[in-house]
Amino acid sequence: MGQVTIAIRDKNISSYLTTNKQLSILLGMDSFVYMLVSQGRVIAYKNYQLQEFNSKYPHLYLKDLQQTILQDEDLMPSFQKIFIGVAYPLAVVVPDGFYDEQKRRTFLNHLTDKADDLAIFTAPMPAIGAKVIYSLHHEVVNVLDHLLPTAHMTHIWAALINYLSEVHCPYEEGHHLFINFHSTSLDIFVFDRKWLLFSNTYSFGQAEDVLYYVMLVIQQLNLEIETIPVYLAGQTIEDSPEYRLLRRFLPRIEFFEEKVPYAFGSKMQKLPPQYWADITSISKG
Repeated sequence: MGQVTIAIRDKNISSYLTTNKQLSILLGMDSFVYMLVSQGRVIAYKNYQLQEFNSKYPHLYLKDLQQTILQDEDLMPSFQKIFIGVAYPLAVVVPDGFYDEQKRRTFLNHLTDKADDLAIFTAPMPAIGAKVIYSLHHEVVNVLDHLLPTAHMTHIWAALINYLSEVHCPYEEGHHLFINFHSTSLDIFVFDRKWLLFSNTYSFGQAEDVLYYVMLVIQQLNLEIETIPVYLAGQTIEDSPEYRLLRRFLPRIEFFEEKVPYAFGSKMQKLPPQYWADITSISKG
């Protein structure tokens, strides 16, 4: 079973577990995060650290994933809706005009030489007229199909981009950069108003890695460090090493604090607002 790193439960959770329950899951290469919503209220949030997926030894990750789903008591009830956002790095954005259902695997061939061995999926992004083509190992798909057969699956890029295009991008006047943090990786998106210019996922081990990738993207796109707004979301806080380092170089950096459409009890409010962007977007993406 995965190791719990964050666990917050509403004190009245038992009274909410009877009707209209919605489960949102953010599944990463080494993490399993979920949020439970009932009657418009967030009643549980939990973050598990899993053994990192290794294609040579997948059983360690798969064992953690299976046991986490089967043994977490809050995941045992049935749910009216289940959403899964996949945060795996093998993904590519393709404009609708270039998309070909029969050639999806071809788009991933430049990212990996093992595309033929992977299950391929597509997540639409109608807000920007594009799609995310992404992949999962067949063993992972089998576990999800068996344990969560009714789940709707998307990729976290699609979920976040659709969400940001609705609640955030229309109010930006030019280029802006959005960084979403997972436990050991970060998604970087660059927009020109609502139009996506760049998307990628990077692994990091320390704050200096984060700074390197952010500056690399800014340099590649010839963006102005002094003027570009930079928004941080996901698993990062004001006291984190990565934030303290980034703010030394990026004067317009701030946390993404868009209001989410759910009510929170006092325990849930302990998590900072930026934590809710990705997990909330999954049910909309």
